[in-house]
Amino acid sequence: MTNEQEFIFFGMRRGGQHAVIHWLACHFDEPVWFVNDISKFAKPKVPRDDTNVYAPDAFRTPTNDDAFWKKKKKVFFQSYEDKYIDELDFEANESVVGKSGKQTCVLIMRDPFNMFASRLKAGDFVFRLTKKHVALWIQHAEEAIGATSFLPNLVVISYNDWVTSEKYRRRIENIMGLPETDRGINQIFGVGSSFDAKKYDGRATSMNVLKRWKGFGAYETYRNLVKNGRLWELSRTIFGQVAPDRLRPKHKRDKAKPDSLKGKRLWYIRTPKTASTTIKFMLRGYAADNNMKVLYRSHESVFAELEAPFDVSLHHLVHKEKNVNRMKELMPGHVVITSVRDPLQRARSHYNHISPAGPVNEFAKQGVPYHEWYLRNKGEEGKAAGWKNPKELRHFTNNVMALFMGYYSMDELHFDLFARRYAFVFVAEEMELSWKVFSALVGWKANTIEKMRVAAYDKSPVPPEVEQAFRERNELDYAIYDFGKMLLKQQAEELGIG
Repeated sequence: MTNEQEFIFFGMRRGGQHAVIHWLACHFDEPVWFVNDISKFAKPKVPRDDTNVYAPDAFRTPTNDDAFWKKKKKVFFQSYEDKYIDELDFEANESVVGKSGKQTCVLIMRDPFNMFASRLKAGDFVFRLTKKHVALWIQHAEEAIGATSFLPNLVVISYNDWVTSEKYRRRIENIMGLPETDRGINQIFGVGSSFDAKKYDGRATSMNVLKRWKGFGAYETYRNLVKNGRLWELSRTIFGQVAPDRLRPKHKRDKAKPDSLKGKRLWYIRTPKTASTTIKFMLRGYAADNNMKVLYRSHESVFAELEAPFDVSLHHLVHKEKNVNRMKELMPGHVVITSVRDPLQRARSHYNHISPAGPVNEFAKQGVPYHEWYLRNKGEEGKAAGWKNPKELRHFTNNVMALFMGYYSMDELHFDLFARRYAFVFVAEEMELSWKVFSALVGWKANTIEKMRVAAYDKSPVPPEVEQAFRERNELDYAIYDFGKMLLKQQAEELGIG
């Protein structure tokens, strides 16, 4: 075995790759052998020009000799920039660099708006940007969200989050099994920033790297690079809103209508206390007006014996493989819809529903993640907490929406994939808009929502420390809530509904 640990880095030039690599290298006490800017993955070579080899103090510069690849290395980094990742020959690469005890691929992503601005600032003669680079960024982004799986043992690092969030850096270290440190994070190396050169060496995190796009909107070259609709969608999925919508050109893709749900069978994933009762009654009206057969909760005891087909499901079913497969049998060609609500308000409402005499905010002190409790289904912990019915604890502990909607890890949550799983999402706080959009999608004249069936609950202020603890334990639910709002807003805009 030649390498004890091997890290293969992929990214795009001016994408923050070297900053992240340097920080990761500083986690190791032993020398880190690093070969930079390798041209061919199948036949990697140490660059002949040492100026092309990035070698800060934390690294040992490779020597340019044939014996280099045979040297025993505890930690070995190889880096590829601006490379397509769909046809990499890992066996050929290993035949050159040697076998490794542990191999990790690292994909470093920077939002396209700031990355392309940095490349243009550096000079088009250095980074000749074409539509090829847009296609390349899109390929990397689709790998990052899990739409493709070309890179084995993959860790994705968002440069935007890495440079701004200490919590995010700790999370990356935890995923990679590395100790916590920010050593090296403020160093600048090589030629430095396209905008600031080495002015911020020693305080690199003070650079305004997320606003590089400003001032480039007037340039045709830049606007042509960022006009791709898929690029905008993926950037928003990974990084949120970066550049203003005024830079986004209006073209046919923007004007496309969302997929119609007219005539489709609807499986409604009902999460408790997300306005699900209100939605249930409205969907019953929709089904009645269209002579659709409804699957109710009352069928639960004979779920396995039901005869297809059903047209609308109002059953409390968790989105997991067993249920998904059964629903495919009962509702051929169905689409899945759901509802979301602010996680804190949902939890307070549910807590009050189950334990109306309980202390205010007691719900937020429960540290058992919902899906863990659900899977274990043990009663002793609940009894110790003083609940009359310990099994009910699962209804108001953490990440309730995540369990019903079939998510167990933040790594599974990407907006594009979320929007593929859920054709529509009702947002409890925006029920009027939700119903207008839904009605347009199914081609139904909506009845007026006469009354929201919302259970009363204590609305007294939540202490900041309680809310903070709740947010930390409900990361999944907050991400789902944001995605639900994003999808509703996107569909409303596409349909021209205000």
